[in-house]
Amino acid sequence: MKKHFDECDTCICKLFRKLETGTTIQIAIDNTDEYFENEDFVFLCLDERKCCITVNRPQEDSIVFFDCTRIAGVKIFEND
Repeated sequence: MKKHFDECDTCICKLFRKLETGTTIQIAIDNTDEYFENEDFVFLCLDERKCCITVNRPQEDSIVFFDCTRIAGVKIFEND
């Protein structure tokens, strides 16, 4: 099922539009009350056509993709 741009209009998706590349974050997925505890991600980009964010998971040196419309919460850490 293809998403339309207006479906990427949640407050979290809007936050990712403004978030700087390289920002360290933790996220919580919809229908859960827990963040990925002790799992930091480095924000890379948002694909607004697909509502998809791309992050790096430094602990595993891997790339992970999330649907921004399914993210319930974000913790943003100040980068030094």
